[in-house]
Amino acid sequence: MDTLLECRVCLEEIPADHNSEKDEYVSNYCGLDCYQQWQQQAAALPATAEAA
Repeated sequence: MDTLLECRVCLEEIPADHNSEKDEYVSNYCGLDCYQQWQQQAAALPATAEAA
């Protein structure tokens, strides 16, 4: 049985081999639409102060 991952935005199951560069990413996306939606949501969040 293949390993399944969840799209970060829509939670659709995607095969682990869907993205050949999966080891370089923390989150997975089923397609460009979900990735762009995630970027827009992330940009709308208030920035947190990490440097203190």
